[in-house]
Amino acid sequence: MKTSFAGSLVKSVVSCSLALASSLAGAQAFPSKPIKMVVPFPPGGGADIIARAILPGVQTGLGATIVVDNRPGAGGTIGANIVAKSPADGYTLLLSDPGAAVHAVGLMKDLPYDPAKEFVAVAGLIKASMMIAAGPSAKYSNLKELVEYAKANPGAVAIADSGAGSAHHLSLELFKVRSGLNFQIIHYKGSAASVQDMLGGQIPLVVAGPNAFITHIKGGRLKPIAVTGKNRIAGFPDVPSLAEAAPGYEALTWTAIWAPTGTPRDILLRLNAEVAKTVASAEVSKRFIELGLDPWPSNIEETSRFWMSELAVWPDLIRKLGITQN
Repeated sequence: MKTSFAGSLVKSVVSCSLALASSLAGAQAFPSKPIKMVVPFPPGGGADIIARAILPGVQTGLGATIVVDNRPGAGGTIGANIVAKSPADGYTLLLSDPGAAVHAVGLMKDLPYDPAKEFVAVAGLIKASMMIAAGPSAKYSNLKELVEYAKANPGAVAIADSGAGSAHHLSLELFKVRSGLNFQIIHYKGSAASVQDMLGGQIPLVVAGPNAFITHIKGGRLKPIAVTGKNRIAGFPDVPSLAEAAPGYEALTWTAIWAPTGTPRDILLRLNAEVAKTVASAEVSKRFIELGLDPWPSNIEETSRFWMSELAVWPDLIRKLGITQN
């Protein structure tokens, strides 16, 4: 009996040691193949610009290729669902604004995934005000003129967003509530398409991240009308906040990276370390600030806490406002 017990004990210790060694070896080997970064919006949009800004630094730090996979549609939920159903091995990640990971919970009755259960936070990237910009077909060139026109012509003003249920969409719905103004909201599949239509004169106004407009504003083709934070932003000190027309109004957007739940902790830590280091780098921070974005190089816990705080607020507010996914 003693010999049998001792033999079993030795076998158990050896088995555990081998399992631990295998786990450590797997972690040390990561990444051993290309990583897919799903961006659930079209190329050229705000999230895509952010993804490509961090790509060189993160690739260098990890020593691996990262492929950006744009999967637009349904407010980001098509791409998000792909990630939610992917293997939890660190090789498929989601880079998105809160549309797919927060707002969709309140917008969609049949959401094909549960963000809180099927995603785990990897790292924060940016927090920022959004911006409303005017194109050549707009009949107003500043916030005061826009508000006056909207009051005199209820329903005549049209503003495009980056998709039903996106942070941009919800910022407009909240502005409607706070300002009492009546205007149309036109849903696009990403800000790249809406900005192109605005430049072409098909739509007068677009709400998006400042990074979607910056080149065209500098070139004199678009005019910044307002930002959605409660304060003016450093990159555009002459551009008023929508709160100046609607007291109490504030809407911010943010972008983060998620992985499927069950991704090993050591892999998450490796990913977070390289992403946070890249976001905090002088080159990337400068680039983000130039685009009107605040760099947010956060650890896993900080990112997760902020994400959970957003989940505790926005879905309930969306339901109370009666906003649904189109």
